[in-house]
Amino acid sequence: QRRRALAFGLLTFALPMAAGSAAGVAFGYPPVSAVMIGSLLASHTLIAFPIVSAAGLGGRPSVAVTVGATVLTDMLSLLLLAACLATHRTGFDAVQLLVQSAELAAFAVIVVFGLTRPARAISVWLGDNEESRFLVLLLVVCVAATLAEAIQLEGIIGAFLAGLAVN
Repeated sequence: QRRRALAFGLLTFALPMAAGSAAGVAFGYPPVSAVMIGSLLASHTLIAFPIVSAAGLGGRPSVAVTVGATVLTDMLSLLLLAACLATHRTGFDAVQLLVQSAELAAFAVIVVFGLTRPARAISVWLGDNEESRFLVLLLVVCVAATLAEAIQLEGIIGAFLAGLAVN
């Protein structure tokens, strides 16, 4: 379901993003603020997922597509938030924005794909119990927050992305 989740995620991100940004511009907000409004509208939540899982519907393809798309929209919104924060702090500079975007993309790949394998290995080494899972989660969140601050992002952005990756 990866292709469907990717397509659905990009669509459900792009439409609210464009509408929110257009509304922000229409109401006279500066471009960075308008993009922030769009980013807020493009983010989704899985608040009903526990209910769907409890009903035994978690294995359906539509649920897998929705969960994958929601994770994608949240990551894209978070990365856009980080880019907007950097632009707000330093002012708009096309070269700096490209550098920051490359750093954000590399950071997201490192956190999502690079931290999961070591986290699993540590989890297996510690054993499968609640305490070890909590310890691994705390370790991954701290590493991601530290990496985020190393590229001048807020630590909470790295921690949130790590939470998505671990889940």
